[in-house]
Amino acid sequence: MATLGIDVSEFQGRIDWDEVKRDNIHFAILRAGYGRFQNQRDRYFERNYRETKRIGLPAGAYLFSYATTTEDAREEARNLLRWLEGKEFEYPVYYDMESQAQASLSKRELTDVAVAFCEELERAGYFVGIYASEYWLTNKFEHDRIHPYTIWLAQYNDRPTYEGDFDMWQFTSTGTVRGVNGHCDMDYGYEDFPKIIKENSLNGFTGRGSSTESSDTVRRKPRYRIYTVKSGDTLSGIASRFGTTWQKLAKYNRLADPNYLYPGQRLRIPD
Repeated sequence: MATLGIDVSEFQGRIDWDEVKRDNIHFAILRAGYGRFQNQRDRYFERNYRETKRIGLPAGAYLFSYATTTEDAREEARNLLRWLEGKEFEYPVYYDMESQAQASLSKRELTDVAVAFCEELERAGYFVGIYASEYWLTNKFEHDRIHPYTIWLAQYNDRPTYEGDFDMWQFTSTGTVRGVNGHCDMDYGYEDFPKIIKENSLNGFTGRGSSTESSDTVRRKPRYRIYTVKSGDTLSGIASRFGTTWQKLAKYNRLADPNYLYPGQRLRIPD
């Protein structure tokens, strides 16, 4: 069963979040800002974050990107991390990739940008994902390299037709929700992100917690679990523990050197 949510930015202005929650909205993804400079923070991000926390509405965040190089992407990531500092998010942090500046990049170049950003966020302990349209996801990325990240699909249709995996679907940009002036984007979520994120101490959460969503909102099991590397771990030992092979783990986690692991490193273990 899907969970209904919205994503918002300063373009929605001042939102009455109590009314939003009363309108059967179960989560919100908040624009943190865009680009790599501190003055590009969304002017309602701080308020929207405080309000979702006040009413107990699970939230995630996203950054609109116009990066065209991996260094630009890393700078955007570092900029976003400053805005996220001290906050806790029950939903992923997404990299919004749809700018005209990126449209002319090759598949390899665009994927390099996406992976560079995601790696920076993961190193900082965030559950990170990629937002893009069905066309971009199908035609403009190297699929095997973005597969490990959660995908937020944008496709304004009566049903999604994207053939790859995705955990969230933005199905309209003209939704109407009580408490929001004008139109807003609306989304269906298919994963119990609050449970996954809290249990793995991601996104600012430092202790184990429990899901804030009921189990009937989960469409399927997570595609992977997260394992934190401990001192003395080897990739073959971890693989044996989870009934897989070190080769599969190395490929799934894009490890350049399977013999190099470090304590605190987070590995995805495919289910």
